[in-house]
Amino acid sequence: MKTQLTTAIKKCRWFHFVLIALVLGQAACLLWFNLTQLQVHLGYDASSLYLKTYEVWKQGTVFCKNWVDTTMLHLDDNVPLSALLMNVTHNVYTAVGISNMITGVAILAALCLLMKELKLTRGVRLLAYVFMLCPFLSPDFDNFIDLSWFSCIWSSGSWYAQKLLFSLLFVWLWLRLQAEDVTDTRGSAPRMRRLVPAMCLVAAYYFISGVSSGYYMAATVLTPALLTGLLYMFCQNSLKELKRPAFVYTAVCLLLVVAGKQLQTGVLHYSSHDNLVRLIGIDQFWKNLGSVWQGMLELFSALPAGSYLDAMTKKGGMYALGLLILLILLAGFSAGAVRVIKGLRCAPDSTLRKPGCAGTSAAYPSLLPVMIAVWNLFMFALLNTRYGDRFFEKRYLIIPAVFMLLCLLQLLSGNISQLIWKKCLCGVFVLCLVGQTVCSDYIYLERRLPMSDMALISATVGPTEVPLVYFYGDNYDLLARNLRIYDTSRIYRYVNVTDSGPEIRLSDDYTYYSTRSEWNGETLLFTDKKSYDSLPDPVKNAYVLKQDLGGIILYAAKDNTLADYVKNEDKSQ
Repeated sequence: MKTQLTTAIKKCRWFHFVLIALVLGQAACLLWFNLTQLQVHLGYDASSLYLKTYEVWKQGTVFCKNWVDTTMLHLDDNVPLSALLMNVTHNVYTAVGISNMITGVAILAALCLLMKELKLTRGVRLLAYVFMLCPFLSPDFDNFIDLSWFSCIWSSGSWYAQKLLFSLLFVWLWLRLQAEDVTDTRGSAPRMRRLVPAMCLVAAYYFISGVSSGYYMAATVLTPALLTGLLYMFCQNSLKELKRPAFVYTAVCLLLVVAGKQLQTGVLHYSSHDNLVRLIGIDQFWKNLGSVWQGMLELFSALPAGSYLDAMTKKGGMYALGLLILLILLAGFSAGAVRVIKGLRCAPDSTLRKPGCAGTSAAYPSLLPVMIAVWNLFMFALLNTRYGDRFFEKRYLIIPAVFMLLCLLQLLSGNISQLIWKKCLCGVFVLCLVGQTVCSDYIYLERRLPMSDMALISATVGPTEVPLVYFYGDNYDLLARNLRIYDTSRIYRYVNVTDSGPEIRLSDDYTYYSTRSEWNGETLLFTDKKSYDSLPDPVKNAYVLKQDLGGIILYAAKDNTLADYVKNEDKSQ
């Protein structure tokens, strides 16, 4: 063992040691962020996921009472694992942080398996880890709505971490199965038996994902895998290709997702967010296509989302780093895709073979990553997934972006030191990633939420035994949402300000005490003087001033008058 380690160290170049140091350093930062910083980075969506984790742990089931899930059932993300860990930590932030890191390590391990299957060299594999660990936070990062690369994979809610993990595992299995020669019963059968546990695990996840998130995994990963299998059949001009284990396994996983979706709608009577996806009209095609690329720009913090920004400022410099990273990624993906297509035309056993072109079948394993990236960009160009926002939902582009990265790495793989352009490209790429990582880490630490407001509110209502606290006003939405997980001893609810008066929407999160029949005892109300004056007379007559906290005022009522203004908009039905 010592001799093997010594040999491996000797083979490493100084560039590899630099990349290893960067990976270990950023991994340590992510570990520290997850274990110590989650509470001071609460946000609209993050607080909801933490609260869901708490409710699952408290009720002992993933199907919680007094809860409304709006986009998915959280069966295929880190919520079940975090709730399980709460039995040990008894702290929701620590439990979520640990589960985030467990999933993150699993992602890097799955990526390592896949890159080895693609025969990528050690240097580009390390480069991939540097890329994956970069937070890609915008200079305008805001905790209120944070659905960045960082929060979707490494921290906060990690909504897409498990989806990415099982996408990578599926592609690794697909390549292993596709390489098997089914006629070689002696050699193939034992190798396939070793893959059975992983195949069962991935297939089970795809079924659970169908129950939780609907057709998302089928649309983004399984469909392009099925199309790749069909392309193999055309290249080989043989229907026997459809009997290959990879194609059969893909079909089985696809059926499991469909079965999960039917269970979701037919048995659980729930509709996930994929039901809101619509085909765009012809008049919206170019706008929607542009929105997809805008989403890619936003995902990598390549341009400011708002108005013009002076390029010669610190913010401008950080956006320039993101833009360079994206341009290198897109250029490498395009060149890698062209290389794969040329490889197919030169493969000796392909019907697409160009006469006089000599080559090997090496392009076949590279086809699936290209197909996943191309298919996702094509699919999202035809679907309206903006949900009323001005930009495309950037988190949907995380999976295709990772497979675009694999295309770039395949282009760079080999002896980098022999080609000047590879050395220059890798050098620029690493420098941009390091700059983006350092700036993102600094921004994340700088944008910590002030905990004084939540501490003051919690201390003020602490001596009382009132279980229901309302907030009313334009500036209290995030405060009320964050308090729900900051202080779980009582129910906090935000009252929306509308033209017709106060309105409580039970369309998101928990629904405790939503009617007078559930609770008609004493309630508290935090608001400001202007907002209080805009309340209807029955509400003002019920609530009397109790304490002025300097800007925000506490009122108390002997009954639950505000329950009369509940509007139950259950978006999941």
